[in-house]
Amino acid sequence: MNTKDVGADAWNDPRIMAGMDRQLRLLDSYVRQGFHLGGWKLGLGAPAAREALGLPAAAMGFILRSDFRQSGATVALDGWKQPMLEGEVAVRFADAVTTKMNDEEILKRISGIGLAIELVDIDVTARNVESIVAANIFQKHVVLGSEASEWREDDIARSAADVSVDGKTMHSTNEPMALTGGIMQNVRHAVLYLDAFGRQFNPDDILITGAMMPNINIAPNQSAKLLMKALGSVEINFA
Repeated sequence: MNTKDVGADAWNDPRIMAGMDRQLRLLDSYVRQGFHLGGWKLGLGAPAAREALGLPAAAMGFILRSDFRQSGATVALDGWKQPMLEGEVAVRFADAVTTKMNDEEILKRISGIGLAIELVDIDVTARNVESIVAANIFQKHVVLGSEASEWREDDIARSAADVSVDGKTMHSTNEPMALTGGIMQNVRHAVLYLDAFGRQFNPDDILITGAMMPNINIAPNQSAKLLMKALGSVEINFA
């Protein structure tokens, strides 16, 4: 696998190594309880976050299948401390992906690309990389829209996108990959990162590739929508 521009030192950071050890023990405890892994997320990858935390590239967290929601669903925010949403791109894998594969082989294993809204609950007391990664980078739910089986990365990278709350546009961009990097760049990074911790993408796993625009505060009785010309839309309601 080509390691160019994938942040190859991220998983060697002692803070990430310690945080991932704790995070994966948390994941394994969920699996022993009968929960199922649904995929992975890239987090802390925006330039401002990396600079503030001294990270060379994004870290990763896990997503349980029970934490996926479909577009149009309603999520209750009772008990959340600081709920926020992030507009992201989701990649679904049709088959297992390993570090031995080149880009062409990986592309053949991507069954679809779509939009996703990640819901996070920010813990302001988590002030260091290890504790943030150990706590799964604030992950709560991932809302999935429809997926395109035919897509071109260049089209997505140039597609206008915006996120709105209660019909009011909060953020918009004509360069949705500017903060996160390209889709395949993120996939390569994620494959290598997981391999460093003895994990890999398996059939039907989802990868969400990081926030395309700044996070947005959310509250009960609101609704939000992420729209991109190339990939359609995804919506969520809050109670």
